Amino acid sequence: MLVRRREQLVGAARMLLYEGVARGELPSWLDVEGFARAFIGLLDGLLLQRVEDGDAYRPAESLRRGRAVLDVLLAAARAEQPAAAAP
Repeated sequence: MLVRRREQLVGAARMLLYEGVARGELPSWLDVEGFARAFIGLLDGLLLQRVEDGDAYRPAESLRRGRAVLDVLLAAARAEQPAAAAP
């Protein structure tokens, strides 16, 4: 059940990212598959933090955390492709 959910979310993220690349809103060098999976992992982590926070949960804080990653992605649209990291 969780695997199917994750794959559906990754598929939706992948589709949105490819659309952003096609429109020129995201860099053509973006690793769409890698970023889609990483971002869904981030969302799952935010959901887990929500559960752990209980009554102390603050939606604005989750929004700030998620937006911090999206801001980097959008800034990358104006950047050259970074050099590949050595294994």
